[in-house]
Amino acid sequence: GQWRGVDPVVFFKDDTIINSIRDFYGIDEGFPFNGHLITRNSDTSHVKRIYYVSKFVKDILELNFSAGQQLKITSVGMKMFERQTAREGTDAPCAFRISSKGLPLILPYITKQIIQASPVDFKHLLQDKDVKFTDFADAEFGKKAENL
Repeated sequence: GQWRGVDPVVFFKDDTIINSIRDFYGIDEGFPFNGHLITRNSDTSHVKRIYYVSKFVKDILELNFSAGQQLKITSVGMKMFERQTAREGTDAPCAFRISSKGLPLILPYITKQIIQASPVDFKHLLQDKDVKFTDFADAEFGKKAENL
């Protein structure tokens, strides 16, 4: 490319993937996806990470594209989603997981894949490396966690 060693900035517009993420996590329509998602790979079929940019940054990127990409952009956006690989023999219900860096921004819009743990079970999750679903004090919580 124009800038040796610098990955391109590409607006991510794959509606199939965006809709699967939105459906799996139950992301409210109020969250602005359109035009705010970017990737650093020109081959959108092999995207590893999807970043979120604000409207202001989006406008600057669009201006940069219209000016022939004069800016050398080395870092941009907040990592919002990362491709996840399924365990052997299973298919991941969604190809992307929410990044811990992007979670605070998107959490208010998520309606699915969320469960509430009691303080006892939460402590159990933090203290022990291997926790079986049947080990939770709240059996209902264990069932919900298993079904996630």
